[in-house]
Amino acid sequence: MKRISNFTLKFNPIYLIPFFIFLLFCILLFDIKVDTGGDNVIYMILAKSIGDHNSYSNLHIVSSPPHNRFPPFFPLLLVPFYKVFGLNESFLKILPFISSIFSFIFLIFIIKDFWIVLVFSVTPILISYSSKLLSESTFLFFSLLAIYFVLKGNYFISSIFSTITFFIRNSGIALVFGLFTLLLIRKKFKDFLISATIFFIPTFLWFLRTRATLKSPEDTYYFDFIYKNPYNPEIGIIGFVDLLARIVQNIKIYVFQILPYNFLPFEDKSFLTLFGIIIIFFVSFSFFRRIKRISIVELYFLFFL
Repeated sequence: MKRISNFTLKFNPIYLIPFFIFLLFCILLFDIKVDTGGDNVIYMILAKSIGDHNSYSNLHIVSSPPHNRFPPFFPLLLVPFYKVFGLNESFLKILPFISSIFSFIFLIFIIKDFWIVLVFSVTPILISYSSKLLSESTFLFFSLLAIYFVLKGNYFISSIFSTITFFIRNSGIALVFGLFTLLLIRKKFKDFLISATIFFIPTFLWFLRTRATLKSPEDTYYFDFIYKNPYNPEIGIIGFVDLLARIVQNIKIYVFQILPYNFLPFEDKSFLTLFGIIIIFFVSFSFFRRIKRISIVELYFLFFL
């Protein structure tokens, strides 16, 4: 039994089984090759910019203009690894690897169900992202930290971690809004004001910095959302009907392809469709069963959708 601040972590030794399974898979399947995804290179450049120039700039572009696309916290966390190992992606991947391992630990404390945790220990997407120089694993770690402290009733610490998730990935706003909504539902108005202050001060400062340095609105994620196709902006801006069509299409892709494939990576479309229906059935059943005692998990789920 260990203590964190005034909170007690109770650990059942049976959870060592899924933990070591997950750890073993992450070690054995650790991919040391350089990824060709693109975002990883940008993160490396930004870490170098912070570490060598005390700036947040696109060093790969002429005149090194300020970077306004990715939030700064993940590159900031990469700086110590860059200082030790340089721009060596294999070693910079230590950060997502560590984040994945600690994410799994907090997943155990949050879920508290051996069989569900066991399933997650062999889930391909969790294992594969442990060796990708991307922000997903670190985002997951801080999200679970925030959720854990909400469940423990420490809204101050959870507000800090929720804010950090937003500064790792913009989608962290879903967790922030989930926390705000929960505090209002529970009539924790003082905690709501403190939480809002913790979030809005750094966010406002980041907004001012972005506004002052932004050369083109297309450099932000906003235009990715409103374009019909961000990879082909000439097609134009999305309309209401286009937005509805996108929502329907995304639901179909995520429910019947991406979500089931990331649990059981089979290529058969009929199997993936059937498995997706099963997943959605159990998720929906669990969600509506808990609606009367809604927690940060359900609210995060809603806002993330």
